[in-house]
Amino acid sequence: VVELLTSPGFRVAAHLENDLRPLQFQGGLNPPFQSPKAILLNVPPDIRERNSNEEPLRIVSSRLGGVFPDGLTLGYIDELERSQDGLFQSGIASIDNRLLSLREVAVLIPLNKESSE
Repeated sequence: VVELLTSPGFRVAAHLENDLRPLQFQGGLNPPFQSPKAILLNVPPDIRERNSNEEPLRIVSSRLGGVFPDGLTLGYIDELERSQDGLFQSGIASIDNRLLSLREVAVLIPLNKESSE
């Protein structure tokens, strides 16, 4: 099964650049002809959206998920709001444009030792 970063079922462990606390990055419901967005969950409560004169906060992959290496740029925080539980924040992120312009990818499939014998 291959899922796109923008697919609603896609979830990956992530963190902010220069902040190793984990958060969840997942695909969103993206209407056609609009820039795709991702959903952020479990964002630490002390993280703030950027001020108008600052660069957006960069979200990168985390090795905690066991699938992707640490530090791949996934996107940038657009907006945050306190979750209903009050312990974390949730929000919306823009997906990195470089990921949206991929034309070709390779899918690596592990060989089953039993079938190769």
